[in-house]
Amino acid sequence: MIRTIPLTFLINNNAYLNEPLNPTSNSGAIPLPSQTRIKFTYSELNYESNRAQLFAYKLDLKLGQFYYGSIKSLGAEFNYRIQPWVNFGLSFKYYSLCFSKPYSSADILLMTSYTEVPFNKKLFWNTLIQFSNQRNNLGINIRLQLRFAPLSELYLSITTIILPKTT
Repeated sequence: MIRTIPLTFLINNNAYLNEPLNPTSNSGAIPLPSQTRIKFTYSELNYESNRAQLFAYKLDLKLGQFYYGSIKSLGAEFNYRIQPWVNFGLSFKYYSLCFSKPYSSADILLMTSYTEVPFNKKLFWNTLIQFSNQRNNLGINIRLQLRFAPLSELYLSITTIILPKTT
């Protein structure tokens, strides 16, 4: 049985911004300045259940500094397999980015759902659906995979992004 509980008390990051960065992607927000070196630290806690089980999950938490502000992040992933026919997954990520004035703060939510279906040892179907409140968009990716020789695969992929209507 595999269980991982990595607890990192302090992670030091050192970032150099070559270009202005708007981490919240809010329209009209003032970006972080370019040509600057930023040092920030955060703590992270992760827990992952046994991936060999039919039902598996992963939880993570992050708290600390983020560029010129702070970050609070919470994530959860759930996976359920019905062997050998199908694999289902759901993922949720929440980020709270807080910056002092004049920079913009944001709460970002990402939700992902996927399905994997192996028809046989050579033919596979995958569907990924993802929603983000950062731009209120919904992305859908459907892929059919044919493995016709070792290390030789053919993909048929359809991707669409549904954006909100603007008035």
